[in-house]
Amino acid sequence: MECNVARVQGKIYHYYETRDGKRFLTIVSPNEWGHCCPFKYIGSFKLGYDNIWKPCQPGKNEQSSDLEESIRKIKDFF
Repeated sequence: MECNVARVQGKIYHYYETRDGKRFLTIVSPNEWGHCCPFKYIGSFKLGYDNIWKPCQPGKNEQSSDLEESIRKIKDFF
């Protein structure tokens, strides 16, 4: 799988497939492509602060999940 952008923890990436079957990650969401998306959209994923990819739905309130993640880290620390 290709990812030609820097992977940043806490950011959302979108997974697509080209017509010839190659899959890649990008920061361009399906909404940003609009009706012109030349690729098959597979899903969106967030790279967690623990470097684990988690499925997510673009447009949902990501602040609440960031807050939950921060609370979990604080609890783990103490």
